[in-house]
Amino acid sequence: MSTVPAYYAKLRAALAGIGYLTPGAPFRLTTTGSRRGFEHGIWESVVRDILTLVDSRHGQRGVRHSHGDAIGMDRLCGRVGAELGFQVVDYSVRPRDFAIWGAAAPLHRDEFMISTEMPDLVVALFAVLPSNGTAHTAGFAQERGIPVVRVTYEDLLVHVPVTW
Repeated sequence: MSTVPAYYAKLRAALAGIGYLTPGAPFRLTTTGSRRGFEHGIWESVVRDILTLVDSRHGQRGVRHSHGDAIGMDRLCGRVGAELGFQVVDYSVRPRDFAIWGAAAPLHRDEFMISTEMPDLVVALFAVLPSNGTAHTAGFAQERGIPVVRVTYEDLLVHVPVTW
């Protein structure tokens, strides 16, 4: 029996159960992730695995990939998505957002991103724990019935048996 990293099995299971919220439209993916801890080279290969699997399942219709454009995992995901030919949409926090919401501006940006994009899937990448913004975004999406796959560092290390 073969094994795969736990994150891959989680994502594959989620993708198998997802239909399209908007028939005929591109598959909508939102990624969110830690601002720290992503520097380890392993995360780039994990992000590439994740986005490649999404592309292999839904790329024939195109993939619209949104992220928060924060330094760290968001930008890494955006760069890899662009390299794979995804339509990448960056939701940057602007100075006026900080003037209005202060330190909570990134959380409001993430809520706006989820509410605007209404993604078919959210992938939350926890390079380090805790990652409050990532957890907030994942929870906000899940409360709205959007499927969320949470990937932690442990998911990179643990391998699970598969039968496919």
